[in-house]
Amino acid sequence: MDYRFSARAAIPGETLGGTVEIRKSRWILPGSPANLPLQPSNIVSAGFWNTFVSIDVIPEVDAIVIVEDRRIRHLNWLMLIGLLIVLAAAVVIVSGR
Repeated sequence: MDYRFSARAAIPGETLGGTVEIRKSRWILPGSPANLPLQPSNIVSAGFWNTFVSIDVIPEVDAIVIVEDRRIRHLNWLMLIGLLIVLAAAVVIVSGR
């Protein structure tokens, strides 16, 4: 899943700066936090093993942050569709007995 958000300084003329702190939780081993520079356009990706993702925006000036969208990548959609097909087939087989 991709998290996309934009940021801009709240007061025109100020320079945007700061940090994006990302903490990804893994099922078996916890991930260590990652710090990225705050940009006008930001993308944070969460993989299959990242069960929970925490994103903290720490700006150096007053800022406006807008979450644009959250997109599930194609592979995850295919896995979900495959799971639904398997579940539907199991229901048909069980109900046919």
